[in-house]
Amino acid sequence: MKKILLPICLVFLLASSASGEDEQILPIADDAQAFLNPFVPALPKPAVVEPVAVDSPIAIVEPQEQFIAQPMMELPNLLINGLIWNTNRPQAIVNNKIVGLGDTVDGVEIVAIDRSGIEIVFQQRHYEVGPDSSPKEIIKEQLF
Repeated sequence: MKKILLPICLVFLLASSASGEDEQILPIADDAQAFLNPFVPALPKPAVVEPVAVDSPIAIVEPQEQFIAQPMMELPNLLINGLIWNTNRPQAIVNNKIVGLGDTVDGVEIVAIDRSGIEIVFQQRHYEVGPDSSPKEIIKEQLF
């Protein structure tokens, strides 16, 4: 044990003496400028821009928003091929695509799926579509 311990100690002793030669000692400054106040910002203060007097006022014209009426689009044809409604994740097959709640088909958002069909939103109007029926508009009361 002593034979192993002695060479290890010598290696550490030589390594520590070799690394001691690379250390540099910084000189201590005699003046007070070397010690900075940590509470004084080191960045310069931004220059204050004084307002300039103008002889005539400048008129600022706000752009006016114009309401452009979008034409009503026709509700796309939706063919319901199948419904899965009594699960945690209800789904429907609409136009041969599998859709769930919140999905969009041909610009129509699916908002509910139940036994009687699906409820959709198209151009901010609610419709109910059954497997064998045409879309019927649902009047929803909106609270504002």
